[in-house]
Amino acid sequence: MTISSRRRRRLALVLFLLIPFVVGGLGSLSTAGNVEGWYAVANKAFWTPPNWVFGPVWTLLYVLMGISAWLVWREADSRWRRPGLALFIAQLVLNAIWTPIFFSGFPLWGRSAFWQGATIICIMDALVLLTMIAFSRVRMLGAVLLIPYWAWLLYASTLNIYLAVNN
Repeated sequence: MTISSRRRRRLALVLFLLIPFVVGGLGSLSTAGNVEGWYAVANKAFWTPPNWVFGPVWTLLYVLMGISAWLVWREADSRWRRPGLALFIAQLVLNAIWTPIFFSGFPLWGRSAFWQGATIICIMDALVLLTMIAFSRVRMLGAVLLIPYWAWLLYASTLNIYLAVNN
């Protein structure tokens, strides 16, 4: 491997790590005022974790997501690479859309924001599963690294649906 190809791979890793963090950072803009606002008094599921848990969990998940996509990107000879990365991007777009709809939409749209959020996160659940299947055909470790993210999304889906049903 040449020096320029190693630099390219390192730069790509940085970019693949940065992209989920940018999505998360943009999403956090819509949560800032609402976590202490309507969310603090909403009827939440008894299995809802304390607010401080979300930051460390998402930090770890974003790192795993970035490494996962980077590992798949490196495997240029697989026919599943491009569809897998397209699915990864699609679920990341939904990830970016969910947060402002769920957190900022509630005061504007009422309960429908919870149901819109539930719809989006359930689609994300399916897209992440499809991403893992595609990634497994390219690089198994890429798929395995997404398992914690998928598990957290499934858990978050239960929280979102509970809020939709009970608020």
